[in-house]
Amino acid sequence: MFLKGNIGLGRFDKGNINNEDWLADRELSYINNASRQRNGRFTYFTADLGYDFLRGANYKVGGFIGWTYYEQSSDSIG
Repeated sequence: MFLKGNIGLGRFDKGNINNEDWLADRELSYINNASRQRNGRFTYFTADLGYDFLRGANYKVGGFIGWTYYEQSSDSIG
């Protein structure tokens, strides 16, 4: 039996967001908004659980199941 996993946490407080929009049926057909990015963070977690159901002197055969979680968020100012 085996269990493997990873955990990660991070922040990003600097950066710019360039949001471009094209509108087909309005007078103003192109909009470009530049914003600063603040309070950004991300989190991830992975886990694998498995079992070797066939074993020999030179081999192992098994299966595993895994789970992954990822979250990212940030605030835009401007």
